[in-house]
Amino acid sequence: MRRSAGGIGVIPYTVQNRLHNISKDARRLQLMQDGDPLPTWYDRDKVIDAMLELRATVDHKIEAAAKKARMERLARYNERITSSFSTERRHITAFVKAKDDTVTEVIKVSDDCVTANVREMLKAFDESWAPIFDMYGDGPRPDFAPFYERFGRYIPTEKMEYKPVTVVDLRTVLTKTKKKHACGVDGWRFKEIDALPDSLLQSFVDLFNAIEATGEWPEAVLTALVSMLPKSDTKLPLDHRPITVTSVVYRLWACARLKAVLEWQERWIKNNMHGFRPKHGTDDVVAQLSTIIEDALLGGRPLYGLALDYQKCLDRVPQELTFDLVEKMGMCPKIL
Repeated sequence: MRRSAGGIGVIPYTVQNRLHNISKDARRLQLMQDGDPLPTWYDRDKVIDAMLELRATVDHKIEAAAKKARMERLARYNERITSSFSTERRHITAFVKAKDDTVTEVIKVSDDCVTANVREMLKAFDESWAPIFDMYGDGPRPDFAPFYERFGRYIPTEKMEYKPVTVVDLRTVLTKTKKKHACGVDGWRFKEIDALPDSLLQSFVDLFNAIEATGEWPEAVLTALVSMLPKSDTKLPLDHRPITVTSVVYRLWACARLKAVLEWQERWIKNNMHGFRPKHGTDDVVAQLSTIIEDALLGGRPLYGLALDYQKCLDRVPQELTFDLVEKMGMCPKIL
């Protein structure tokens, strides 16, 4: 055993060094004062007992500090969750999901082959989704005339009143919009536009009114970013959900026009339709279905239900028919 320079009879070097480190931790935790002396003469039992007692005290202090830190983190998390009920609610959503968003690292390109090469992944996505996003390719688009001839009698019509965009419209949108929304490829952010004075915001008003008059959008805001988020663990390109992020300038215009569109929609929409309507939601559907089911059970009558789940349903809706349809229903062509 290595001994200190004091020779035989003093504390062995390894014991002294370990005791010094423990004491250093103890001083840091204010268990010992800087003036407290270390044992000098070697009494094996006393030194070991002192080391064990000091170590136990240090461990207790460390555990208490760790517990305090855990409780503080829990309190902060509870406070964030509670406040989320009355604000953006994204923390509540993440808590309920209890699952982190996954990132696509590989794509299955065949039954026995996967790839992590970015170019190959983009090619696989393009080949899988192109027939859906561009169903007709270079072929003829759907003709609205036969569609309207068959279903026209079921289509309601209400003329939509047109009013030009104003600075007040844009300022109202900016006041209500969360400033943390992702920006588009044009580089604008909501918080940057919100910081502009009304005199500069008028430039956006002039731009939007010119776009509605001509039907032409600047090329700088036409590009959108599409992120493919996996819906399952299959790694197949079609088992992803495309999330599109458009230009903030476009989103500002769309939000400014949304209020008028929803007001026009309320003039013709049926009472049993609840999607994308103010003061309507899934609870309305649940309440209606619950009443129907309860009535059938109490009356002893048979009741049947049918659920249709079309693959990539919204992505396959022909836009040409949609635009012609809402224009026929009375939506302002300038907004279309």
